[in-house]
Amino acid sequence: MIELLKSYSSAQILFIVVTLALAVKGAVDFWDWQAKHFWRTVDKIEEREKQEKQIYDNQEDINSIRDELKKINEKITILLDSDKDDIKNFITEKHRYYCYVAKWIDDYSLECIEKRFQHYKTEGGNSFIDGFMKDIRELPNQPPETKEEK
Repeated sequence: MIELLKSYSSAQILFIVVTLALAVKGAVDFWDWQAKHFWRTVDKIEEREKQEKQIYDNQEDINSIRDELKKINEKITILLDSDKDDIKNFITEKHRYYCYVAKWIDDYSLECIEKRFQHYKTEGGNSFIDGFMKDIRELPNQPPETKEEK
């Protein structure tokens, strides 16, 4: 080793040491850069997998919500059908009473029946009720005179 040192000048030895130090520093920097690049790639892959899992979980939630909305819509349909039946029954009873028993209708009762009839139409009802409403609308809005009043 001493012979090796004797064969080179001080400047050459200094140059070799500095060059070796720079080479080691370059190798360490390169290693750090590679490690950072590797871990950045790993992080991106993990983030993508996390996002895919989140999308899958969200899709399951969306499907669950869709099923619940379908059930709610079915119940609403049942409620609307039930309400239409109730209104049909109401108007049928009022038609019988006002057309065959009382033979007249006051303005307030007619207005109430008209409102229920509009709900019935809004809910999609269509049947013989249109005829009943025509009959009710044609009734007088004052009670008929009785023989005793004359």
